[in-house]
Amino acid sequence: MSAPPRMKAVSIFSPEEQAALYSMIGIGTFFSSIIIFKFIQKFGGRWTFTGYGICSGIATILLPFCVDHSFAAVIVIRFLQGIGSGMSFVSVGYVATAWSPTQQRGLFMSCLTTFNQ
Repeated sequence: MSAPPRMKAVSIFSPEEQAALYSMIGIGTFFSSIIIFKFIQKFGGRWTFTGYGICSGIATILLPFCVDHSFAAVIVIRFLQGIGSGMSFVSVGYVATAWSPTQQRGLFMSCLTTFNQ
C-alpha cells in the first residue's frame, strides 16, 4: 500500500499579518482581564462568563467568513477571541474564591490551571 499524498500548506497571510493576528489574541486577553472585574461586580459571575462565552463562540463561528471578507475583519474577530480567552484566566480566581474552602484554594487553583501546561 502506498502512502497518501502530502498536502502542501498554503499561507493566506503574510508573515507580518500572521504576527498581527497572533498579537490580537494577546491584546484582547489583556483588555478583557482589565474590564472583566467591572462586569462581574455589575452583572455577577454567571452572566459575565455567559456573555464572554457567547462572544468567543460567535467570533469563532464568524472567523472563516471574515477570512474571505478582509484582513481587518479577521483582526477584529481575533481580538474578540482574545476577549473570550481572557475570561478563562480570570475565572480561575473567581471560581476558586466562590467554590473552594479557604484551606484548599491553592490545590483547587492548581487543578484548575493545569490546562495551561
